[in-house]
Amino acid sequence: MRSTPGAETEPVKLLTTKQVAEQLSLDENTLEKWRVDKNNGPPWIYIGRGNRSVRYRQSDVNKWIESRQQHGSGT
Repeated sequence: MRSTPGAETEPVKLLTTKQVAEQLSLDENTLEKWRVDKNNGPPWIYIGRGNRSVRYRQSDVNKWIESRQQHGSGT
């Protein structure tokens, strides 16, 4: 079977709350509060039976970090 160049996709890397907290130098509770109270922070998904496990896609975390970039006002 032949593959089409560029048709391959990278596997989705899913991270736990702990892993994302470590990447962002935050407490896990901060991410939990953002999900519950503010609907803030990186996008997250539920996985598993009963939707009890929260995971973050690495690509979503990276995009969220990029969206947080601030530029100086030049003053």
